[in-house]
Amino acid sequence: MNLLVAYDISDDARRLRLANALSRQGVRIQRSVFEVVTRQDADNFRAVLEGTRRGPDANYDSVLVQPVCERCRSNRLVLGHDAGAVMAQPFWIV
Repeated sequence: MNLLVAYDISDDARRLRLANALSRQGVRIQRSVFEVVTRQDADNFRAVLEGTRRGPDANYDSVLVQPVCERCRSNRLVLGHDAGAVMAQPFWIV
């Protein structure tokens, strides 16, 4: 499943923790936006992200997890560098 994950987190440590978790599963599209390919559905992936949200101000943070179907993904418009194009290319991890 393709997911678009966008966040607005004020605390540097929490923001970095979330960015690191997302970078292990996807590609950074913009500073606070990742495209993630996961075998989990959006609800299960949300539970994974909840583990990165610790701290007194976590209730003021915002994380959006939006499923993106293949048809929608193929119709997207990107102006400038398309960092998400990496997700479309097959690759080997050695």
